[in-house]
Amino acid sequence: MTEIYLTGKDPREKAERIFAERLGNFEIKTTANGKPYLAGNPLYFSYSHSGARGLLAISDNPIGADLELYRRKIAESVLKRFTARERAEIACERDFLFHWTAREAYIKLYGLTLAELWRRVEFFGGKIYVDGEIKPVKITRYIFWCGVGAVCAEE
Repeated sequence: MTEIYLTGKDPREKAERIFAERLGNFEIKTTANGKPYLAGNPLYFSYSHSGARGLLAISDNPIGADLELYRRKIAESVLKRFTARERAEIACERDFLFHWTAREAYIKLYGLTLAELWRRVEFFGGKIYVDGEIKPVKITRYIFWCGVGAVCAEE
């Protein structure tokens, strides 16, 4: 089961309140690439922030989450870096942000970085591909009044 929370600017604060209520004692640590995890606990979480909002996802299974706020424009320099198949699916800012957050959520699922995977990852037809190979993950899209979020989990 996955829980999703749209938060204020710092989703880590919300995570800490929830973990304190549910677990009592807990310790949040981070991997070398900054992926947060609970030391000695099988509960998984991921968070993201954009502007004055944050997104927190908590699950029994590994997950990655990303949030981007609407800015009333598409970043053309970034759009050029998407594949032709992806660009064909992008008709508006919401589509652009969904493609961006899907890629980021996948990368965060595995605790990697954009620099490591950006050019190798493609989000097309609701699926993630790495080096042209479809990956067994599920992307769930969240459309909020303020922006778009995506959560990625292994199938």
